[in-house]
Amino acid sequence: SSHLGPRHLGSSPAQLDTTDRSPLGSVAMGGPCMVDGSVRPELDNFKQCSFEIDGKTWPSAEHYFQSCKYPNDEAHRESIRQAESAMNAWRMGQRREGFNTQWDQISVDVMYKANFAKFSQSGEFRRVLLSTEGPIQSLDGNPFWKTWNEVVLERVREELRDSKNEQLLQQRIELMDAWRSAAKVGTAEVNAATA
Repeated sequence: SSHLGPRHLGSSPAQLDTTDRSPLGSVAMGGPCMVDGSVRPELDNFKQCSFEIDGKTWPSAEHYFQSCKYPNDEAHRESIRQAESAMNAWRMGQRREGFNTQWDQISVDVMYKANFAKFSQSGEFRRVLLSTEGPIQSLDGNPFWKTWNEVVLERVREELRDSKNEQLLQQRIELMDAWRSAAKVGTAEVNAATA
């Protein structure tokens, strides 16, 4: 469906500030999700938790996500990991210097990796996610991340279930594959146009 396409496909990282990383106050950041008629704060990427990826403990999915924007700056990644809140991690992730030029291609996969680790490693967060049945509705104010957080969380939920809805799981995997392919084409087109 057309709402799944990125509004910034083909934009350079500097142009992304008006979409994914809007200034504070213009677009709500993060937020819980509504599922089965209840608000579930545990499904918020900004919710404090504890999980391990690549031998390091992360305090929220947002901390990990923001740090991955800077693959060649270990000091900045570590500063983000140690940020006192997810909102501070988000703020630190807005720096343009050292920004991953492939971010459009990998951002959804990075969020998936963070959420899979969060929900697979925390018994309480896993219990809450697996206790849900219906569609997950993100309350995030950013249309791009509202859509992709829903897809990511529904995929993780099905992957962690003992009795999976294979059709739903396959649909979520295909959506993510389609996004990755579209982002790769968009980035290649921008690179060719600016070369």
